[in-house]
Amino acid sequence: MMYHLLRLLLGLHSRITFNVNIYITYLPVGKSCQPPPDLENGNVTYSTLEYMDKASYICDEGYKLIGVWNIASGQPYEAMCGFNGVWTRASGLRCGRKYYLLSLYAVSL
Repeated sequence: MMYHLLRLLLGLHSRITFNVNIYITYLPVGKSCQPPPDLENGNVTYSTLEYMDKASYICDEGYKLIGVWNIASGQPYEAMCGFNGVWTRASGLRCGRKYYLLSLYAVSL
């Protein structure tokens, strides 16, 4: 209908082209992950085990997460259930004791 109306307005010899782009976004269906392994001296929390779901790792007081770069002490670390059913960025994680460097100075009066 609109095509015919435009054709009448512009003249019979005009050519009108309509371009329609349709984009469909979908998420691939991946495998479910197995429950992540327990973290000694820490906790692992997750809601489901489906593709792209996340698991949070956090160590108990006095421990820090080892096997990850740039994790602030006490902050949770997140791993994600990958397309192949394996938790990404979760291998080799463990909680190790925090060590504090103490310096002793001898002061003479």
